[in-house]
Amino acid sequence: MARSSISAALVGWLSLTVALSAAPTAPAAEGEATVAAQCAALAKRVTEVADGKPVQIGQFAPVGLSANFGPGLEESLKTALEAANARVVTKDAAFEVHGTYAFAKTRGSEFDGRKVVKVDAEVVDLEFAETITRIPLRIDANEEVAEVIGVTGTIAEPAPKPDPAAPAPGAEAEKNKQRADLEQLEASPTASVRNGSQVQPDSESLLAVEVMAGPSLSQLRPRAATVQDGKVFVDLELGEVFQLRVYNGSEEEIGVKASLDGLNSFHFADKVHRGPDGKLTVGPHYIYEPGQTLDIPGWFLRMEGQNNYQAFSMVEYGAGAASSQGRDASGRIGVIHVQFSDVAPPGKAGDLVKGGGTKSLEIDRGEGFTVDQKSVRREVLPPFAFVTIRYDRAR
Repeated sequence: MARSSISAALVGWLSLTVALSAAPTAPAAEGEATVAAQCAALAKRVTEVADGKPVQIGQFAPVGLSANFGPGLEESLKTALEAANARVVTKDAAFEVHGTYAFAKTRGSEFDGRKVVKVDAEVVDLEFAETITRIPLRIDANEEVAEVIGVTGTIAEPAPKPDPAAPAPGAEAEKNKQRADLEQLEASPTASVRNGSQVQPDSESLLAVEVMAGPSLSQLRPRAATVQDGKVFVDLELGEVFQLRVYNGSEEEIGVKASLDGLNSFHFADKVHRGPDGKLTVGPHYIYEPGQTLDIPGWFLRMEGQNNYQAFSMVEYGAGAASSQGRDASGRIGVIHVQFSDVAPPGKAGDLVKGGGTKSLEIDRGEGFTVDQKSVRREVLPPFAFVTIRYDRAR
């Protein structure tokens, strides 16, 4: 990434976006499918099949992917089922919905030859152990595809502002270009590690993510990162806690969003930070000022007060944050995924140039602690760079 560099310092407030503001980009192409929309459609079908009987959510396991988006997909389905007034339980259910997900081509003409995330959901009558119905889903939003497949790299480079007289590329053409870039990154990751622990989207990037780990929050140290077949791994031990140190070495303000095993770092936010529809009213992006280096400290709970965060912690498999929702984490490889986006004050997004810039462990919610932070209003553009860090959950 060719942004100019300035010195960084570990200072400043931790700033969060407020009101989930989004840049007024071109409308999504017809047929685009997001996780939320597809889970809503699945929930409607499941509710019809269940006909008032209780439903439990089983695992959604990856096929051909060294990533673990299952808990995030399952949580989205849980939210959609509850919104559809389904009876969601963790035991003694009449039906279970589970499935698999993969990144592959689809024969549907509406996707124009793009690879998509294909989810194969199955509804099972538990009394007879019989499959009642199979429901195929397609996730096609680039931001979510990047998270599901766990890419590392940059998909947009800074460029001069376009000539106003020249025709702007269509939304579909732009989407296809970004998807082609994501597919290229999946096949040939560009991850780079500097200073032994700071993971960059590519060797020229001024952005980096570092896992700070240790036996307690007062003993965090940079954890060595290694690249294996283009993928980045860190070694995390049972009982450890960690934070994510993010480096913005550029002269631009950026938005940073993090997820762990498919669960956004704001997943456990208190109800006070959610609207009537359950959607967040703060986050899910942290705003990094030019040259700023700060930690994403853990699971966000609330803006203010004592113990407004809980630590990211490593526990035995089946006892982590994903498992606390009633399910084990699916997939052998645990995943920490970070996305970088350009941001702008409300109404100013149009002035931006895109892209300016062997264990059995699981991530859990650890001890509580207090963080000073503030909320800011920003429009957040689609992400232009990604870092994915994996940890092994061999069984």
